[in-house]
Amino acid sequence: QARLVLAAMRRIGDADKVLRHVNKQVPVVVRVFEKEEAELIEQLGGTPILNSMAAADRFLEWFEANGYLRATEQSESKVKS
Repeated sequence: QARLVLAAMRRIGDADKVLRHVNKQVPVVVRVFEKEEAELIEQLGGTPILNSMAAADRFLEWFEANGYLRATEQSESKVKS
């Protein structure tokens, strides 16, 4: 028997089917993109992971790591001068 289910389907209806199938016997972690979806998954007994926030954080890390943040800051300081 599974100890944990990770549901990475895009459609909430698919995650709903998984949640109903396991009937709260196994924890289900569900990837979601919107706050409303997260609230629905919680109501259905799952644990939502808000992927949009994680994606935004990763993008900003990449943006900074590749020097784009420094270039943007330099452009802004030139505009203020």
